[in-house]
Amino acid sequence: IHVVPSLDLVVVVTAGLGEYRELTVTRRLYGSVVMAIESEPPSPDPDGEARLAAAVTAAVDGPEPSPVTIPAIAKTIEGVRWEFAEDELPGGGFTLDFDDDSALLPLEGLGPEPDEWDFEIRGWTELDGPVESEVGLTGRFVVDDFYGLPTAWRGQWTSDDTFEVEFHLLDGTGVRGTFEFTFQDATAQMRLRLVEAAPITLMAQRGG
Repeated sequence: IHVVPSLDLVVVVTAGLGEYRELTVTRRLYGSVVMAIESEPPSPDPDGEARLAAAVTAAVDGPEPSPVTIPAIAKTIEGVRWEFAEDELPGGGFTLDFDDDSALLPLEGLGPEPDEWDFEIRGWTELDGPVESEVGLTGRFVVDDFYGLPTAWRGQWTSDDTFEVEFHLLDGTGVRGTFEFTFQDATAQMRLRLVEAAPITLMAQRGG
């Protein structure tokens, strides 16, 4: 999204562009398109201005919060550390804790080796210990860091034993996907799905 306030201009490129192609778009926009723009003084449009104001308010406020339904299994799995197999992700694991309208998701061992996950994230930061992210449960995203990157999170129980977390990185890369956690007795399955990438499935055992 390119914003040129002096011209009241917003240009949206609806494509996933790499770093160099994005630079090409920027050069063409400011070197050709912006230089060629001419316009007359705007005509009064009270109806259009009212619609714009309503759209801006809706974008800022976000969707109306939806009721939070947490199944009984949540009480048996929250606070438990679920540990991935050593041959899949040594030292990795996750925990889930639930509040009235959000969840806390500490993840450990998922980085900083993006090459092994078939995707690349600029700015990926190596951290010691788990990365704790707050996840909205009311249908609204909550913005929190993920390995040093600003990320929007929201989650919901899609069945009595499956909790799905949707995330969007807000660093301009367009990386987004879901974590799907399915619980059964002393085991759990975590499936990571990224847009335009094969899903990754890891099994975890109930720890302490």
